[in-house]
Amino acid sequence: MNTLGPTSVLKNVADAHASLCRFGLKIPESGISLQMASSALLEFTTLAPSLTVLQIEILCAIVCVFDHTIEIQPQGPQTLLGDQLLRLDDIIKQQETQAIILTNLTSEIKDSIDMSTENLDRIVEKVNTTIQDTSAQSEPSRPTYAATTKINIPRIHAGVLAKSEAANQLVIIKSSSPSTQELSEKELIAKANMVISLLKDSGTETPDDILFLSARKLRSGAISFELDSAESANWLKGYSRRQEFLSNFDVNAFFIDKTYHLVAEFVPISLTTTEILTL
Repeated sequence: MNTLGPTSVLKNVADAHASLCRFGLKIPESGISLQMASSALLEFTTLAPSLTVLQIEILCAIVCVFDHTIEIQPQGPQTLLGDQLLRLDDIIKQQETQAIILTNLTSEIKDSIDMSTENLDRIVEKVNTTIQDTSAQSEPSRPTYAATTKINIPRIHAGVLAKSEAANQLVIIKSSSPSTQELSEKELIAKANMVISLLKDSGTETPDDILFLSARKLRSGAISFELDSAESANWLKGYSRRQEFLSNFDVNAFFIDKTYHLVAEFVPISLTTTEILTL
C-alpha cells in the first residue's frame, strides 16, 4: 500500500478514507452523522497541541469525506414532493372554483324562489282586496248565494283563485338557439325587459307597467315568463306584438299558446233527417 505523505494529493473519497484509516481515524463511508464527525475532529485535535503537516493532511481528508457526504445526501422532502405539492395546489384551486360556482348557483335559485313567493303573496292579497271591495260596493237588499260565498272567503280558496290569475300572467316561449338556451333565468328576465324598452323607444304602444317578473326553464326546453299582470300577458300574446317581441328577443323562438284537451262523449257522426227519432 502506498502511503500518503504531506504532499499527497487526495484524488477521491476512497483515498481520503484510506488516509484516515492509516492514521487511526475510521469514518464510515455511508451513514455518517454529526456525532461521528465531531468525534473524529475531537480525536484529531487531541493528537498534538499544534497543527503539523501530518495533521493538515488528516484535516484535508476529513474535509474530503464531509464534502462527499454532503453531495450524496438525499433530497429534502420539499424537493421530492414538489410535483405532488403542485398537483395538490391545482386540485385545491379547482375545488375553490367549483365552490364559488355552487355558491353563485345557490344564490340564484334562492333569489328566484324568493321572487316567486313574493309575487304569489302579492297576487293573493290583491285577489282578497278585489273580492272584498266588490262585495262592499254591491250589497243587495237580500244577498245572493254567490255574494254570500265571496264574503270571508277561506284562504285556501283565495289561493286557488290566485293561482288561476297567476296562470293568466304567464307566456311560454321556446327557442332552438343555443345562445338563448344557455342564458340563466336572471339573464332571460333582463333580456326580455330590455326588449320591452326597445319597443317603447321605437314608438310601439305598450302597457304602462308592463314588466317581466320571473322566468323558469321547463323540462321541455321552453321558458315560462311571468309578467306583472294578465293584461300585459294578453297584450304580448297578440300576433303582431309577439312578432315584434321575438324579432328583438330571438328570431328562432316562438310562442306556445295554452291549450286544453277535451273529451266529448257520444258525439253523433251521422244524421238521418228522415227519421223522427233523430230530430
